[in-house]
Amino acid sequence: MTTEEHIEWAKRFLVQAERESEAGDQMQASEKLWGAASHAVMAVAQSRDIPCGSHRAQRVAVEDIS
Repeated sequence: MTTEEHIEWAKRFLVQAERESEAGDQMQASEKLWGAASHAVMAVAQSRDIPCGSHRAQRVAVEDIS
């Protein structure tokens, strides 16, 4: 997936999270927020050539980014 695709997915998940929250489904809203955050991390990591193919790699990427 490209950096731009990760950004697009992050945006989609944010919209979905808002809809789920407005519908009263906080569990699904939180799942969508997690997806948005994950794709945002992957987008930044990819743009900096930091591996991010697993949950562990994403955690390390966040440490490297910050």
